[in-house]
Amino acid sequence: MRGHSGEVVALAFAPDGRHLASGGADHVVWLWDLDSGTGRSLEGHADAIHRIAYSNDGRWLFTSSADQTIRRWQVATGAAEILVRAEGGQTTFELSPDGRQLAFSDGNHRVWLRDLATGAQRGLGSHQRPVSRIVFSRDGSLLVSASLDRSAQVWEVARSALEGVFWQMAEISTVAIAPDGQWLAVVGEGSTVRLWPLAARLRAPRDTRSIQAWLASLSTVILDGHQRALSP
Repeated sequence: MRGHSGEVVALAFAPDGRHLASGGADHVVWLWDLDSGTGRSLEGHADAIHRIAYSNDGRWLFTSSADQTIRRWQVATGAAEILVRAEGGQTTFELSPDGRQLAFSDGNHRVWLRDLATGAQRGLGSHQRPVSRIVFSRDGSLLVSASLDRSAQVWEVARSALEGVFWQMAEISTVAIAPDGQWLAVVGEGSTVRLWPLAARLRAPRDTRSIQAWLASLSTVILDGHQRALSP
């Protein structure tokens, strides 16, 4: 399939599995029909596109770009609206599992939640450097923002409450939450993947007799480039 005139860096399948969206350095989004191999372009961004995601029903496409905007496109018509202008810096985003909220970062490295039905926004917290990745837990109850400031912040979505902050020695490029919500995988520079415990293990027990067992549960698993499990 030919269409782009520059490097392609973002891809997303539509929920029906028969359509694919691509975007990249040429500032253009292409929508591909995988049955026919044909595509059509969506133009509007003024710089490279680095993230694409479909809504759960496939009617909408969300994109973020180095032009510091996040846009929502109506797939059927190609009409677009700018949801976020991240003045002064890069932005990234993630859709909540139920498709009702958009989590995004602004140019000041702050993380926000936007209600897609009403447009209402609420701030969570800030990083000291650009946010590299935002992810939700499968049930949508937790949100994690990872940053080049070497931290990953864990938020309880319903209360906008900070549940924990994990730090490492290198910039964090991406993160992933296990399907059961028990572990956070973090990767930065080099070949090391760190696994941090999440959920109830973030909260210290009120019963002091359980403190020792709780501290033991906070041990980090490190996977090196040879896939060996190491202790920190």
